[in-house]
Amino acid sequence: MGRHSDPSRQPCPWVILSDLGGGFAIGAVLGGTWNFFKGAKNSPSGSRMTGAVSAVKARAPVLGGNFAVWGGLFSAYDCALTEARGKQDSLEFDPIWCFNGRLFGYSWRVSTLLVLCCLWRTVFSGY
Repeated sequence: MGRHSDPSRQPCPWVILSDLGGGFAIGAVLGGTWNFFKGAKNSPSGSRMTGAVSAVKARAPVLGGNFAVWGGLFSAYDCALTEARGKQDSLEFDPIWCFNGRLFGYSWRVSTLLVLCCLWRTVFSGY
């Protein structure tokens, strides 16, 4: 952590690990819920519960892992930008989302991705 960072925030390596775990938990729960209903819907009528449980076992950990990677990279970018700038503020939010989106294969130009990230932030954060 840099000398200008927020003292109430955890040190960067622990934030990254915490967000990896939180992302996995969120992805596993949401993926489990989604795949439970999807597995039940796509199973024959006599074995809906078995199909739902097998779909959860097969796909929920995958979605949990995807969320974990997203959250971990977001925190890693956040820590890197905080350390490079020497302070943490709301201006880091847009580039971090754009770095993540670019890394995960959005094939848009960087300028288009940046505009969409700024619009997303404006809509949901109110400024």
